[in-house]
Parts: sequence; C-alpha cells; structure tokens
Amino acid sequence: GPDCPPYTPDFIKLTESFGITGIRVTKEEEIQPALQTAEASKEAPVLIEFLIAWDDNVLPIVPPGSPIDHMILENERGN
Repeated sequence: GPDCPPYTPDFIKLTESFGITGIRVTKEEEIQPALQTAEASKEAPVLIEFLIAWDDNVLPIVPPGSPIDHMILENERGN
C-alpha cells in the first residue's frame, strides 16, 4: 500500500540481471498473460512475482516473519 516502504530486493531486476525473464503480477487480469508468457518460454526460466495485499489469505501461506513450520494450509472453516 501507499504507507509501505519499497521492498528489496527487486526480484524482477534481479532475475533480469541473470538473463531470466521476470514478470510482476499486481492485478488478477495479469495472471493469465503471465502464465502464457512463462509457458511459451522454452529457452530460459521465467520468474513470476505475485504481489498481494498484506491481508489477503492466499493458501498455503507462511505468515511474514514466521518459520516454514508455521505454514497455514487451510482457513478456519477447513476449506
């Protein structure tokens, strides 16, 4: 959000420094084109970075600052 500081590293620039295609997805409508680009790339890997809102529940997820064994696999309702 606008109150958050920029994050580092910039994974897109980092991947590009290694000659790898990097795609940053910030909106739902960007997902399919990013996946199509990655699928079409036969010569080199493609990194897709998905930026999500801090409070989005994308499962499975490791809460920020938590160790991997604190991964949340399902929501409270068991879905």
